[in-house]
Amino acid sequence: MQLQTVDYLAQAVENSSSLLNESPMFQAFLAAILDYYQEQQVDLIWLCENMLDIDNASNWQLDFIGLLLNQPRLLASFDTGVYFGFEGAYQSGTFGTLADPTVGAPWYSSSGYNPSTSKRLTDDQYRRILKARSIKKTSKYCNHIELLEVVNLLADNTTSTLDTTSNGNLTIYTTDPDGFVSYFLSRSRTSDNILPIPLGVRVTLAAA
Repeated sequence: MQLQTVDYLAQAVENSSSLLNESPMFQAFLAAILDYYQEQQVDLIWLCENMLDIDNASNWQLDFIGLLLNQPRLLASFDTGVYFGFEGAYQSGTFGTLADPTVGAPWYSSSGYNPSTSKRLTDDQYRRILKARSIKKTSKYCNHIELLEVVNLLADNTTSTLDTTSNGNLTIYTTDPDGFVSYFLSRSRTSDNILPIPLGVRVTLAAA
C-alpha cells in the first residue's frame, strides 16, 4: 500500500477559527512552522517505501534489514567440507574405491567438521535468505506452501517439491548448490531456525 502525504498546512487552516484562517499573517506563520514537517514527511515516506525494499537494497541497506529481521549476513558454523552425498548437492563427494584412495568422501559427522567456519553472504544470497526469514517470521501455521517458498529461496530455484505421503515424515526434493538448505535444515531445532516445519515432523533432504 502506497503511503499518502498529508497537507499539514491545509489541515491547520481548516481546523482554525474563521477569524484566524482568513488572516494572511496567520497563514504565513503556520507555513513557517509546518513547512519543516512537510519536508520531513516526504523524506520519511521515501524511507518507508525504499529503505525496506529487499529487491532493490544492497550493501549496508541489506545489513540494516537483516538487523530488523535478526538475520546476520555472516552464517556461523557453515561447514565447507566435502562429504558423501547426492550427485549435484552442495560439496557432495562420491563413493570411495580401494584402488584409488584419493576418490570418495567421508560420511558427515557432527563432530567431524570445524565449528569455527563461517560464510559471508553476497548481496544476492543475502536477499534470498532475508526473504526466507521474513516468511518464517510471519508464518502462523507452518504450512507446506510456506515451507516450499522458503526452500525455493534457499535453493535459488522454483522446482523443489515436498513428499508428505508418510505420516510424521517429510522429504524435501531439491538441488542445493549453495548449501543453504542443508545448513538451515541442520539448524531446524535451534533458535535461528528458518524453515517453517511443524513440531514432531521428521524432515529429510534428497536430490531432485
